[in-house]
Amino acid sequence: MKESRRHRAYLSLPGRIRAAAVVLAVLTSVPWGSALAGGYDELRRGYERYEGSEYQRRNVSVETEEAGAGPAGGGRAAALGELDSVRKLLSSTKQSRRASVLSAVTENGLFTPEPAFWERLGRAGDREAVEALLAGDYGLDRVLAAALRRNPAVKAATESALAALEKYDQVSNLDEILGQYSLFTKELDVRVGRERGKRAVQLDFPFPGMLALKGAIVDQEALIARWELEKAVEDAITETKTAYYELVYLDHAVDITEETLGLLRRLREVINTVYTTGRASLNDVIKIQIEIDVLENDLREYEQRRSTVQVRLNKLLDLSDDFSPPAAVDPGPVMLDYTEAALYELGGGQRSEIKALEAKIARTERAIEMAEKRFYPDYTVGLSLFQNRMSARVGAAAGDFSFPTRPMVRGGAWFGSNDAYIRETRLKYKAMRRTLEELKNDTVSDISRMIFGYENAVRDRALYESKLVPKSRLTIDITETQYITGKVDYMDLISSQQMYLTFSLRLKGAERDMNIHAARLERLVGSAIERRLPEK
Repeated sequence: MKESRRHRAYLSLPGRIRAAAVVLAVLTSVPWGSALAGGYDELRRGYERYEGSEYQRRNVSVETEEAGAGPAGGGRAAALGELDSVRKLLSSTKQSRRASVLSAVTENGLFTPEPAFWERLGRAGDREAVEALLAGDYGLDRVLAAALRRNPAVKAATESALAALEKYDQVSNLDEILGQYSLFTKELDVRVGRERGKRAVQLDFPFPGMLALKGAIVDQEALIARWELEKAVEDAITETKTAYYELVYLDHAVDITEETLGLLRRLREVINTVYTTGRASLNDVIKIQIEIDVLENDLREYEQRRSTVQVRLNKLLDLSDDFSPPAAVDPGPVMLDYTEAALYELGGGQRSEIKALEAKIARTERAIEMAEKRFYPDYTVGLSLFQNRMSARVGAAAGDFSFPTRPMVRGGAWFGSNDAYIRETRLKYKAMRRTLEELKNDTVSDISRMIFGYENAVRDRALYESKLVPKSRLTIDITETQYITGKVDYMDLISSQQMYLTFSLRLKGAERDMNIHAARLERLVGSAIERRLPEK
């Protein structure tokens, strides 16, 4: 009888209150009978005691200081501790990366500038002061130091690497700043319509796992920028060396051509003397003048090529177009100490392009991991994650009750909806792995090609230096004497001059090729392996 009266009393309640009673009973896990028997006060107390699901208590709940940290490993205090640890790690990594970037220019594997001259370059400032420093000594080491200090590509890569480091702070702070902005602006009461589907604060709380993965991605991006800086430094060194070696060769070519011109002019006097005696024809006089004209044209070509290379070198050092230093100091031929197997191993492990591509692959791995992991709360019927506050609660304009009987989530909103993006990224990742294999194979092939070019130039240099140049120089004197006595004709005389000129130029060309191939070989392996021959 008593239960019947309670039942009739419950049925007499308005429909909205009865619906609220049902929902509150479900949320607080209070049996129907107890909910009806305890009345409204007990339903309210049960709702206030509700603590949410296990997942919510461990990962989402925002607790007050009086409530404590909650279960082990969860709650706001534990989450804040994890976030603080991640931020400190990101800050520490940023500082170490910054030190690595600042030291990358002077601590590269190909060339280390002399500290005193490096400081003088830093204090020099403008172009005129740097040009004054180089005008006194235009040696290779000083030119390389100036290239590292002033090369525009190196400066740009340094600034890009430093800019990449600022992403560490963005990872730590940007999400939180945007979340705070969104949290306050979305609370504005614009007095238009009814507020529906409001996100709870818990969903805007930063998660340590996602923050750590974002930090790992940024770390790889900083590494990529660091290796790009190393590539720019190595390119600047190699291009500067190549231009300098070409400049040295052209200086020698001008000197050798001028020396040969002097010999031909002397022979012209000999031919004129022989012609007056009637033992030489006018044809010989004309031919020797043609040879002189051709060689004078070659001399002008060498001088113009030298000016062109000098402008190129000036631009690598960011100097004036018309800067004309004294003659470049011949550094001598480079002799390398290596084995092919060791160079192949160095190239596969130290080439900056390979390091940069490996960092890009690692970044893609972290991106795939971040896309596949689910750090945020699942879509569930835990209605404490979603709020639906109505501006109108009573009267004819009243809407649905504040607590819906089903979650406010559209059908089909499941994690697999992003699977197409993940599949695309996985395929790109595989393509990058294939590209890495191709780059390593190309590196081995390029090293082999540079070794051949270097060793071939070494053989040529040995041949010209020890045999051909000395013998051709001796032939000039012998042929000149024999021509005066009539034992040889004009063609033998000219042939000896041309032979000496050709072999002398080839000797210097072989030394240039040795040095250029050595510089490019060191660029491929990312390490200095040269040793200079002692000066004679």
